[in-house]
Amino acid sequence: MLNPKTAIFFLAFLPQFVHPESASSLVQFAVLGLIFSGLSAVYTSLLALAIRPLSRGVKGLSRLRRWEGKIIGTLFMGLGLNVALQQR
Repeated sequence: MLNPKTAIFFLAFLPQFVHPESASSLVQFAVLGLIFSGLSAVYTSLLALAIRPLSRGVKGLSRLRRWEGKIIGTLFMGLGLNVALQQR
């Protein structure tokens, strides 16, 4: 709600779905906003509920947790070498 990019998006996107001859434009904007808010709440809730079992599974991989920093460090070193050895 406080993100100006979201407000600009809605101001650019929603007018194509508002028909001033049907009813009040303000009411139509409010209904579309409420529909979006409801769908966003449902989507976010489902996402949180789906991620919970995955987090439990990842916590059980203790071997991977020990090697995690080394694997990521090796990846970063490889990417750094790739950039350092690149020629234009």
